Amino acid sequence: MKADKLKKELLKLEELAPCYLYISTSDSVLEDRIESVKKFLKGKINFDT
Repeated sequence: MKADKLKKELLKLEELAPCYLYISTSDSVLEDRIESVKKFLKGKINFDT
């Protein structure tokens, strides 16, 4: 019984995967992530070259 319930939950996650992929590739989320990485690396590497 538990295995059947777990299998159903996994199938639901697989169905949602394309939705997460779509959201993560949107411009605003991508730009926010790039800015976050730049802030983290500021002073550690030279962005001008």
